[in-house]
Amino acid sequence: MTDLTGRMREDWDRRAREDARYYVAFGQRRQQEAEFEATAADVVRSLDRELLRFGPPGAAAKLRALEIGCGPGRLLGPMSRRFAEVHGVDVSEEMIRLARERLAAAPAPRPSRSNVPALPD
Repeated sequence: MTDLTGRMREDWDRRAREDARYYVAFGQRRQQEAEFEATAADVVRSLDRELLRFGPPGAAAKLRALEIGCGPGRLLGPMSRRFAEVHGVDVSEEMIRLARERLAAAPAPRPSRSNVPALPD
């Protein structure tokens, strides 16, 4: 791990501990769960429009998806209702912990800390 990668991980871990929802969706500080989920609405609507390329509504239910930089799983929940399998990766172990906690009851998301190759300094 390069020094830059380590600094990125430390920075995002700190942000996750401070107020993960704010740093992922700059709505407001200390958002409640419903408010946080609502910040994903526009992204999810856009995703639904894009998924029509794969066929009629529900056609993506046979596909797998990957979210890079999944944070605390804001999009993984809605995506898990649209895809057969959803993976989310993030550089921050703390963000992944929050995602796993938030999505414990969701059907398919699998958040994990990314094992990114060293970034150039």
